[in-house]
This record gives sequence, C-alpha cells and structure tokens, in this order.
Amino acid sequence: MSEGKIEEISTIKFVYPFTFEPSLFSNFTGNISLKVTSQEQGESKEIIVWEEDDSFPKDDLIRHVSKYINPTEDIEATAWFLKLNNEFLSSPKYLGSKCDWYLLMRDKKELPEEKIPFQIINIQLALFISGVGLLCLEAKPKVDDTDAWFDFLHYFRFFKGNRSKKIFLQRKIGFDKEKREPIWQPFFPQPCGGLQNHPDGIGQLDEIIDMLLLTVVRDKQRWWDDIYIYGQMLPYVNIFAKEVKEEDKPYFIYKIRNFFHSKQQIFPSRDDLDLNHPNNLHYTQDSLFTFSLDGGAFIYFDAPDTPFFRVTLPDHLKAHYFFLFILALQQRFSLISLSCLVSRYAVEKDEKKKLNIFERIRENLII
Repeated sequence: MSEGKIEEISTIKFVYPFTFEPSLFSNFTGNISLKVTSQEQGESKEIIVWEEDDSFPKDDLIRHVSKYINPTEDIEATAWFLKLNNEFLSSPKYLGSKCDWYLLMRDKKELPEEKIPFQIINIQLALFISGVGLLCLEAKPKVDDTDAWFDFLHYFRFFKGNRSKKIFLQRKIGFDKEKREPIWQPFFPQPCGGLQNHPDGIGQLDEIIDMLLLTVVRDKQRWWDDIYIYGQMLPYVNIFAKEVKEEDKPYFIYKIRNFFHSKQQIFPSRDDLDLNHPNNLHYTQDSLFTFSLDGGAFIYFDAPDTPFFRVTLPDHLKAHYFFLFILALQQRFSLISLSCLVSRYAVEKDEKKKLNIFERIRENLII
C-alpha cells in the first residue's frame, strides 16, 4: 500500500525510557551546562546544553502537581522537563540538526532509494524523582511518501542492536561555480567523535543517544540503565494523511498501530481491521487515536482546512497529549522498575537487609 500522502503538519516523537539511581535526582537542575570543544576552532567553552522546557502544559495541571515540576518556588522538584539548547541542537559545532541527515536502509548512501532524508526538530528530556527518565527525539522524514513514513517509524525506533539501521550525515560547505552545484562534506557530531571517528559520515543512532545523556552529568560515566526492550524506543506519532482510499484506511491504521514497515507482509484478522477495535479511540468521524504497548498514534484522514485542525490541534497533540503520554510512560516504567527490584531482592538471604529494601520499594511505590 503506497497510496496517499503525509501532510507537513504531521509529527513524530521517539521516546527512549531508562532508569537511574533515584538519589541522583537531587543533583539535577533546570539548566545543565557543559564544557564542549568546537569542531572547527578546537576551542573549549562552557555552554548550556539542557534548559527548562516550557512547552509542557503546566498551567493545565492541578496546583499540587504542577508546582513540583520545574519549580520556580523554593521547593524540591519531583520532575524536571528539559529541552536541548538550540545552539547545541542546530550548530554544526555540536549536534548539527540543520545538516542533512539520512536513515540508511541498505547501508548504501549513494542510492537515493536506499535512504530516507529526515530532520531532527527537537530533543526533550524528562527526569522523575522515582528514578525514571525519558529522552524524547522529535524527528520525521523530509518526504511526504507514506511508505517512507512507515519505514521510518518502524526502523528509526531501533537505535541499536541487530534491527537498527545506520545514519548518514553531510553538510554543505560551499558551491562549485563551474558545475553549478553545492559542495558536500560528510558530517558527524563532534561530541560523538566527529569525522575523526566517522570519516564517511556514517554512524549509529545510539552514539547520539549516549552522547546526549552523558551531557547530563559531568563525570562522563554511564549513569542510566535500560528498562525497555533492548535498543528500542516508543514512537508517538501524529499523522495527517490525505488521498488515502477509503478501502485502504483500515489497513493504514493497522500498520501504524503496529509500526509495520512498508514491505511487511500483514495478515490482519477481521477484528484487527475493525475501526471500533478496542485500541482505537475516535476523535472525529475521520480521526482517531490508536495505541499498543509499542507506542501511540493519532491519525487524521483529510483534515479540514481550518485554523483549529491545521494549527491548534497539531499544537495540542505535540504538547498537551504528548505530556499525558509521558506521564503514562513514567507510571508504567516506574512500576516495571519496582518489579525488577522485587525480583532481584526476593532471594536475599539477609532478612534484615531484605526488609529495608522492600520498605524502600514500598515508599517508592507511594511516590
């Protein structure tokens, strides 16, 4: 199924959940600076890497919850919502989000059909006092082809391991007047080793993720642990599609709900294609939320051309609805983390030690 187009107002956020020692939380603040070395001049300077994110809708929360998130008063925080500083995000000295990024489907950067051009739009970080963290990468294809979106959703979430795909980066460094074409050079973020370690501009997404999380602390040691499926993120996608045939819509929804790639053989049951599937929640006649344990999605077919559906709704989906998605994930992985602790210490032979540990687990459950 390749019919249809994806509209520009569509967005994707990939969420990497992790855990950390809760005692570290008191060391976090709203602004995290780091001394980094410029790729070009070789000079070091202190810059803000993470700053407080005001896009989360705190004003829509009840007071006794909102005042503990990014607190402005002299009280202890229970959650920090941060975003990557724009200079660190966009500058080619650091992450270089404005350079050309490609997801390589067959590790052949020379073939256009074997790579998907995409853009990194924003990167957010949520840290909770329970010891759960969520790194959120907003990225999406720079094409409107439905198959490219299916493939990007499926493969980009695998950032390491056998199912992961490599990424290729390049940037324009000049213009050839004789050939009348731009001059391109391979690129890779300097904090990840730059061209010294990636002379062809090819690397793995997990290098980017590790680098981002290592900037949160100053000792350069891995301070977090995986809590979800190894090397996998959870997509949160808002798709505004057009020109999809009526008979193809149930299959479109089914593939998005399961994050299948474009060439995946599918054998849905009648219930799977039922628009009243229990994992579907209708918003309007032509739109719905759909979800699974692997992620969540909002799909709108042929959205009306009005300010609400073209501006207000996409903004709310990126902020308000994503905030709820984040809170639900925090609860989910907090419980999984506690379950892991129960399994680990259930066989503890020192009864006094076991009792102290389980009392701590119970306290964390209440939090």
